[in-house]
Amino acid sequence: MALADQYCHHHRAQNRTSTQTITPKPGYIYVYTYRNLYDSLAAGHRSKLPWLLIDDSVLSPTNTIRRPWDSHSHILCKIGMTTKSKVSTRLLEWENSCKHPVLNLTPDRVATLCSRNSATGLSRLLSKLFLTPSKPTITTKNLQTYHNGGFWVPTGELPAIEHAIHRHLWQRYGQGLIYCHGCDPSGKKRHREWFRVPVCDLPWLLTTLDRFCQGLIR
Repeated sequence: MALADQYCHHHRAQNRTSTQTITPKPGYIYVYTYRNLYDSLAAGHRSKLPWLLIDDSVLSPTNTIRRPWDSHSHILCKIGMTTKSKVSTRLLEWENSCKHPVLNLTPDRVATLCSRNSATGLSRLLSKLFLTPSKPTITTKNLQTYHNGGFWVPTGELPAIEHAIHRHLWQRYGQGLIYCHGCDPSGKKRHREWFRVPVCDLPWLLTTLDRFCQGLIR
C-alpha cells in the first residue's frame, strides 16, 4: 500500500501540497478527543455515546461486530498532524467535519483527567496498597517540543513522524475501528487513526509523542 493511501483525504491534500513546494513545511503533531467523552470521564461518569460505534472485529472484517462506546477507564484519542500555524484552527476543521465538539488533550487536561480517574474504581483500590499514591506529573515543562497546543516538528518529516507514531500505537493498542455518524449519517465511514487508550496511559502517550518529535524514537 502506498504511503498516500494510508491517510484520509485531509492528510493526502497536505502531503500533495508539501510535495509541490521546494521546502517541506514544518508543523505540529496533535492529539484530541471528543469533548463530551472527556467531560463524562472527568465527571466520573460512564461515558455513553450512542452515535459512536466501535468495531472489535478487525481480524474478521466480513463479520463486523459493532457496539456503542461505553467505558469509564478508556478514552478515544486521535493523533493528527497540521502545517497550520495553530493547532486550534485544525481542530475547528475536524469539529465542523465530524459535527461533534472536540477537545485538545493538553498536558493540563490530561493531568486533570488522570487525577480524577485515579480517585475512582480499581485505581483507587490499588492506590491503597502504596504509602503514597502516585500523582500525574505531566506538564508542558516535561515536554520539550510542546507549544501552541501541539508537538512542534521543525523539519519536513512531519508526515513520516505521524505515520511512525500510528504504527507504534497500533502495536501497543491494536487497530480497532470506529464508525462516526457525525461524519457519515449512514454509519459506513470508518476511522483508522483513533486509538482506544487507557486513561492512565495518557501521560505516557504525551511523552511518547514528544520523543518522536525530538527524533528520539523512529
